[in-house]
Amino acid sequence: MTVALEAKERENAVLQERAAIFAIETQKVENLRALRLAREAAMQVEARKELGKTPTARKNLAA
Repeated sequence: MTVALEAKERENAVLQERAAIFAIETQKVENLRALRLAREAAMQVEARKELGKTPTARKNLAA
C-alpha cells in the first residue's frame, strides 16, 4: 500500500470513530431531554391531583 492510501484509510477510520461518538452523545442528549420532559409531565399530574383537578381534553380550536 502506498503511504497516501494508508493515510486516507487512517483518516476514514478516525472520521468513522468521531461519527460514532457523535451519534452516541446525541442519543444521550435526546434521552436526557425525554427523561426531563417525562419528569415534568409527572410533576404536573401530581400537582393537578393535589389541587383536585383532572386533566381535560383540549378542544379542537381549528374547527
